[in-house]
Amino acid sequence: MIKPNTPPLVVIMGVSGCGKSSLATRLAKHFDYRFLEADDFHCEQAKKRIQQNLPLTEEIRESWINRITVFLCQNLQPPTVLAYPGLRREHRQRLRELGYHSIFILLHGDKDLISQRMNSRDGHVLPSSVLTSQFSALQLPENEPDIFTLDLQQSPETLTTTSIALLNQAFAL
Repeated sequence: MIKPNTPPLVVIMGVSGCGKSSLATRLAKHFDYRFLEADDFHCEQAKKRIQQNLPLTEEIRESWINRITVFLCQNLQPPTVLAYPGLRREHRQRLRELGYHSIFILLHGDKDLISQRMNSRDGHVLPSSVLTSQFSALQLPENEPDIFTLDLQQSPETLTTTSIALLNQAFAL
């Protein structure tokens, strides 16, 4: 149950390279919300593993999620857009329990399309070879009515306008 005056938390989620950060940045700017990049909460050990193309351990992943949730709990007031993988249901559930009015937008698409996008851009944290493990870990929404799934074959502009319309309706803006 959403309490009155609960700040919005918009979670843009999906596998690496799907455009989470780009869409989250555009939405944060449009709504004048705070933007958070989940990757910014990684510890040095996690960053080194990522650079070495090694998967994160559950211990590292848990401490990363804890840093994100602690930050959000300590800074509850501003409406927020978070670029966050959200691959597993339990990770999404932890965000739902923070006291925000949470809405999730899953950017979902074909592995080949995302791999092609990743290979064409500079400065991305994860190598495209990690994509296979992320698709394996992805638990698609089931009985999660607060998740909207958008098809990555749409243009960035269409994804943005569709997301704005969904959020306006969800938050009755």
